[in-house]
Amino acid sequence: MVAEALAALALLPAAAHSHTYVGESDQGFPVRAVLRGEKIDRIRVKWAAPCPGTGYLWGPETTMWLNRKPAPFKVSRGRYADGGTDSFPFQGGHGVIEQHLSGRVSARALSGTQKSTVSVYGPDGTKLDSCSSKVRFRVLPAVRHR
Repeated sequence: MVAEALAALALLPAAAHSHTYVGESDQGFPVRAVLRGEKIDRIRVKWAAPCPGTGYLWGPETTMWLNRKPAPFKVSRGRYADGGTDSFPFQGGHGVIEQHLSGRVSARALSGTQKSTVSVYGPDGTKLDSCSSKVRFRVLPAVRHR
């Protein structure tokens, strides 16, 4: 029985090695990316967005971009892109966040731009504020200490 289990495990494909890339955005916040083999697994971007209407600063927030089903990144010739919209309750009304991520990936570095817009609406649906940011980043393979 044990020999059969070991034989079955030997037939499973080996998990791809993961590589962590780290750096900062042009806002000075940390950015981290993980690649499995040659493919992006995830990118985490910390960001903040100024709200010119009220002078408020939305954030800092962190967005975790996952390159997985049901909505993997679009990747072609070393370029990647993803985006989405999410609604959430906010102080009796609601908010809507729209984000887009795009950039380039190579064995030496991963760079990109994340655009975010947060719109806040009152209980009656009136738009109260809008906050936007465009964050640029470049991350490099993390140095492993032994």
